[in-house]
Amino acid sequence: MLNNHDREILFETERRLLRVSSRAHDPSVQGSAGSPGAITIGPDLALALARWENEGGRWIPRAAAGTDTDSGESSSPKMPRPRVRVGRVYDARTAEDGTRVLVDRLWPRGLTRSRADLDEWCKQIAPSAALRRWYGHDPTRFAEFGRRYRSELADPERAAALQHLRELAQQRPMALLTATREVENSEAAVLADLLVAGSTTN
Repeated sequence: MLNNHDREILFETERRLLRVSSRAHDPSVQGSAGSPGAITIGPDLALALARWENEGGRWIPRAAAGTDTDSGESSSPKMPRPRVRVGRVYDARTAEDGTRVLVDRLWPRGLTRSRADLDEWCKQIAPSAALRRWYGHDPTRFAEFGRRYRSELADPERAAALQHLRELAQQRPMALLTATREVENSEAAVLADLLVAGSTTN
């Protein structure tokens, strides 16, 4: 881990390197004893500079790389963005589906459980009957439907179901399925956006 002295040198070196071409070398940072403004480069600083050059002259802070911070603690790696798609429950499973989850409150008409090939039926996450009736799958109401549905997801039962879906989505790809023909204007589409964004806020 760099000490405070080496960190100060590193920041000064970064400022100097940014003023020159990514392939050029400033004599003042070569570490030559006879050079004016010479800098003594320790092993840790040399490694940091090598990483700077390997990135083509683009500095990446140590904390952003998941390494040591000033406090001496290691920053946790950023969670990967979930891979979530939406589709119709009547469609056959594909290699991209991952975990297949039905998010409708009612079971789809004329579909057997074996043909649905589901991993889960998360009916607790579905919008309320009143909201479904008001929406009526009218595309002109989809934006307002999404706003009202996100508000409903603050309900404890739905919030718990949403958290469950988040945990599943972090483990493997997920397909959120619905019986409606216009999946892009369904609750599945709203949920997919929330799972990818990781937020239930408007």
